[in-house]
Amino acid sequence: MTHPKRKMRLKRSAKAVLVVAALALAIPAAASAAKLETPAKPLLPVGSSITGTSTNMGTEIAGQGYYYCEEVVVTEKVTRNDGSIFAFNGSGKASGCYREFGGIKHPLIRRNWTLQGESIKPEGGLGQVAIQMSFVEEEPETGLVCTWKTPAGAKASYVIGGESLNLKSVGLQGACGASAINESFLFRNGSEPVIFR
Repeated sequence: MTHPKRKMRLKRSAKAVLVVAALALAIPAAASAAKLETPAKPLLPVGSSITGTSTNMGTEIAGQGYYYCEEVVVTEKVTRNDGSIFAFNGSGKASGCYREFGGIKHPLIRRNWTLQGESIKPEGGLGQVAIQMSFVEEEPETGLVCTWKTPAGAKASYVIGGESLNLKSVGLQGACGASAINESFLFRNGSEPVIFR
């Protein structure tokens, strides 16, 4: 027969173990929490429209030169934003695109631009977003048309509390070869900055 005081100590020990276990489970969940907000909206509602603008989009293909767009604008719809995961998808357009090779600029048309993303576990102090991006590229001078897309597992990053989604050396695959894209999108919801958490 167990002594009453020993019984109480066992109950207290069991409760302490449960509390520690609950905290251990809660910490990773909090560490991977992610959301989109604005100064006026602590949680941007699902269905909100956000616009991302990039003015530094560049890629390079060995033997073909440097590819550049003066501006890329994507309009995205927030499809999830519950304080733990955010997601969005949409489309965009590019302007001022060209291929520079041998000191000569060749005009490019980039169309059918799509971008979708979903937040994933942070890495190295930066927030991470799994992305899928694609676009069609046409060079009128040569008639060359290529469809480009990011491979499975492509990721963009953001500074937690920042307003930009950054693509750094994100791979691109297409019939014309393989490349990597570098660009940053600054996001807005109307006139307000979108803050990535």
